Amino acid sequence: MQDSGVIRHRGKIESTITNARLVLEIQKEHGSLSNYIWSFVDGKPIINRFKFMGDVPLASEEAKVMAKEMKKKGFKFFGPTIAYAFMQAVSGNTFTPANLVRIPRPRTNKSGLNFSLELLGSQVGMVNDHTVDCFCYTECGGKPEHATAP
Repeated sequence: MQDSGVIRHRGKIESTITNARLVLEIQKEHGSLSNYIWSFVDGKPIINRFKFMGDVPLASEEAKVMAKEMKKKGFKFFGPTIAYAFMQAVSGNTFTPANLVRIPRPRTNKSGLNFSLELLGSQVGMVNDHTVDCFCYTECGGKPEHATAP
């Protein structure tokens, strides 16, 4: 608790332990945390079509539902904004719906060969909030701007 480089808020420390125990319960109940988390988006990534970063919301309806359900289960420090940030951050490599497959794919970054999940040729996560003009938008499952919106 004296180390300034780590979280010292007792409630946050205790909630981390509580939340970890609850994740174990979810894994028993749903087979995996992935199965549970993906159920909030019906197993399909959300591909948004924002034109400006200012259009990206702090939370989505799915994130609000997820946060409410997790709160019912006893999770602490997990509101809609945290749920949405989690949905934006997780990659398909960690949380994999059944219809995705892991395939190696060369990358142009420093990491060399990286494993990506492919769905219709696109790398996916739970939420694609890249703006439609971002170079990553189509790589993350979005259709080019000239394509018809779903």
